Amino acid sequence: MARAPRPPLLARALLRLLLPGSVHDAFAGDLEERFARDHDTDPRAARRGYWRDVLSPSVLRLRREVKGMPLPPGTPPAAAARGDGFMTALLADLKFAVRMLLKAPAFTAVAVLSLALGIGPNTAIFSIVDAALLQDWGVDEPEGLVDMYSLTDDGRYFYTYYRVYELIDEGAAEVFTGVAASAQQAGTIETGASEAPELVMGELVTGNYFEVLGVRPQRGRGFLPEEDATPGTHPVVVISDRFWRTRLGSDPDAVGRDLRLNGRPYTVVGVAPPEFKGRVAPGLGTDFWAPIRMYPHLAPNQMSNGNLFFMGRLRDGVTTERARAVLDAVATRFNDERDSRSELEIGAVNLSEIRMHPNFDGTLGAMTAVLFGAVGLVLLVACVNLASFLLARATDRRKEMAVRISMGAGRGAIVRQLLVESLVLAALGGAVGLALGMAASRLLLGIDPPVDLPLAIEVGLNARLLLFTAGASLLAALVFGLTPALQATRTPVAATLRDESGSAGGRSKGRARGVLVSAQMALSTVLLFGAALFLRNLQAALAIDTGFDTGPAAVVTLEPWASEMTDAERTVFANDLMQAVGALPSVQEFGVTSRMPLDLGNTNTSFEIPGVEPPPDADRHVIEYAAVSPGYFGTMDIGVVEGRGFTDADLEPGGDGTVAILTRAAAERWWPGESAVGRVMYRGADPERAVTVVGVVDDARIWSLDEPPRAYMYLPLPQNGFGRYVLVARGTEAPLAMAAAIRDEARRLRPDVLVSEAGTMDDHLAYIYFVPRMAAGLITVVGLLALALACIGLYGMVRYTVAQRTREVGIRMALGADRNEVVGLVVRGGLTVVAVGGVAGIAVALGLGTVLERFLVGVEGLDPWALLAAPAALFALSAVAAWLPARRVSRVDPVVALRSE
Repeated sequence: MARAPRPPLLARALLRLLLPGSVHDAFAGDLEERFARDHDTDPRAARRGYWRDVLSPSVLRLRREVKGMPLPPGTPPAAAARGDGFMTALLADLKFAVRMLLKAPAFTAVAVLSLALGIGPNTAIFSIVDAALLQDWGVDEPEGLVDMYSLTDDGRYFYTYYRVYELIDEGAAEVFTGVAASAQQAGTIETGASEAPELVMGELVTGNYFEVLGVRPQRGRGFLPEEDATPGTHPVVVISDRFWRTRLGSDPDAVGRDLRLNGRPYTVVGVAPPEFKGRVAPGLGTDFWAPIRMYPHLAPNQMSNGNLFFMGRLRDGVTTERARAVLDAVATRFNDERDSRSELEIGAVNLSEIRMHPNFDGTLGAMTAVLFGAVGLVLLVACVNLASFLLARATDRRKEMAVRISMGAGRGAIVRQLLVESLVLAALGGAVGLALGMAASRLLLGIDPPVDLPLAIEVGLNARLLLFTAGASLLAALVFGLTPALQATRTPVAATLRDESGSAGGRSKGRARGVLVSAQMALSTVLLFGAALFLRNLQAALAIDTGFDTGPAAVVTLEPWASEMTDAERTVFANDLMQAVGALPSVQEFGVTSRMPLDLGNTNTSFEIPGVEPPPDADRHVIEYAAVSPGYFGTMDIGVVEGRGFTDADLEPGGDGTVAILTRAAAERWWPGESAVGRVMYRGADPERAVTVVGVVDDARIWSLDEPPRAYMYLPLPQNGFGRYVLVARGTEAPLAMAAAIRDEARRLRPDVLVSEAGTMDDHLAYIYFVPRMAAGLITVVGLLALALACIGLYGMVRYTVAQRTREVGIRMALGADRNEVVGLVVRGGLTVVAVGGVAGIAVALGLGTVLERFLVGVEGLDPWALLAAPAALFALSAVAAWLPARRVSRVDPVVALRSE
């Protein structure tokens, strides 16, 4: 067998002198393979080529690099020879990673900031969701508690009547150790003689409320049985920990202290523990609990208005399913008592399955999923950015990796060391992202929602939040740091070591970076489409005709019920106030209503209508209504389409309660194609309470912007008892100034009256537009953030590419290429990547639109303007991101470019 040809002996000896043993073996082996191939065709040319490679400047440069290179992790270290363990090697990796990152501060800063911008929004959203929905209820063994509501035919849960509570308490003792009742109740509290009343949220509860829930006051006690025995005789109150801290300054002597609740002294008997926020909702703070038997003062209609829900503590071994069976029997007994066609069904839900309320948990879950989906895409864009940066860095360090492998480093050890670098970057990005997220969450919570409900969402560091941030950071490091690490170990050692241009493996990594940038662009397109869709949704919501004048107006809400005025005093005060407002020089017209359209809350009443059958499951017709003054329709620009509006005569004794005005939808429902004016209805089916329809007015939006025309009724104002009403005024002054003047007149007439709002029509409508505005704002910010990150990635890719192709650019320009041609070549290359990502993003957006349609008002999920705006914005900013580095390289002197490598 013939012996393989050998390179010249002198050349081999010289190569051994120039390079250390481990590097020499890898380098010489590759040269000998090539020599053997060339020798078969031309032995003389093979010998010349071998000498040329040995005397190449790359060998001398490699000798210098190896000689000055510190022993990195991944080479066979002395520690391994001594038998040190894995932790020693890992610590060495960590130290080396820190050194390498400090040597590249620009790369480290950009990578950390990019990752922080991805982790920050996720941390912010999670911290709010955690504080509002993931905290426990602060009760003992929530899985042993069952909430009970009235259940409708379509599966929705509503509050019910006190009589139902009494029947459950009597007839369900076999499944419950105790049953408590609660009703949400607003009230005003004064802690001192000189302090103005403050509207707070509270609950009216049965005496066993704290016992059933297993809540032990941190100070004082709960309620005694006798405090829940007789109406209006025990003015005592338990206050929340938040109220105790913020309003009473953590007064150790708070128990026994008197507060004025709705103008009447109440004695504090206990302070709730800090973890218990009440049963209204986790994010809504309950500041006081009072015995339900104090209803004559706090809520005169409490026992008959059906706004209670109940909580039962299950006996040991009893399941929620068994409790439901017992409750069905209770509902049957209640229905037998009433002898009505509308039957009660009791719905029972275990507290461990409730996050806020059974009716809203599904919607809240969907909205939370949308938010997490949006910020999750931003994190994905940031992670792809990180992977792109790491790929570029791996290309720059390919010779370093080749040297390590040639010196005996295992590929697994190199992958481990590069993953440690990724973990260090992820840890730094996670720490900065956590800080940004906490700041962003506090900024979001600083936005006051336009509702008179105190929020009790306290954001802070906890184990769940830290685990979430750490998990996101770890996932980013492992998933998006692994591919660049594996790519780095696939470097062809000998080819890289002898390659003077340093381009080995560059093309494959360049393609990988292009794929990553395309992925960023696709994700950004999806988010931009979502942002455009919600902006269009806001635009459509603002353009919807509400059925009333939304122009400048003063809106003042008064709550005389929260004072100690009698019904007669309230009526006198209301009449005096209307006269005073009418006399103000700046007021041209005004009206009063018990409920503004597009407001929270509702009031309904029942009627028997001769000749019109009620719904199949009801005994009478039920309709929502508002009580209004004669000037209301003119002030709100609600047109009278038939008959007349109210007059002062309708408010006089004898006229009160005998006339009504219907909306067009109500008239069409009961008398389609006929006139409704002159029709008579009987309230509560009582012939003595006849009401005559005197007019029909245009429909207005009552509950929401996207509702169909709603049957609604207007009654003369005094029927509502002047407990709470809203005064709307238009005139020559700015609305806010008029509102202040009206508030001053009210306090002049009665200093103790509660004016809960003195604002404008815009302030009133802010509630209904709050969700569209917040959704549009949040998704837009998230979309722009993702676009910025993607453009940074594109800019980095194009800049790195042109840096690698500087010599090529120099050659093109030396051969006569125009600078604009060079710029166009580079920009086209960048925009090709953008186009691929944009098309993929639009395809995903088409599916997303159908999912988001349930959250939209007045706009379709596949809105054409949104589908056009997203790629247009993407291409415009991407073109700038690609043009900047292209413009820079086109200005390079061709001679300098040719010498660059």
